[in-house]
Amino acid sequence: MGDFLKTTLARVPDGFDLPEPLTLLFAWVDEQGFVVKDIPGA
Repeated sequence: MGDFLKTTLARVPDGFDLPEPLTLLFAWVDEQGFVVKDIPGA
């Protein structure tokens, strides 16, 4: 589990069940990295 996923899941309130598709999406973003915008030449 990467930093993005740990940070995101830490913000979910206690007792709230995060749907599996969202967990999978967050894990995918964690693996793929972020899309950086507004960088010349990127």
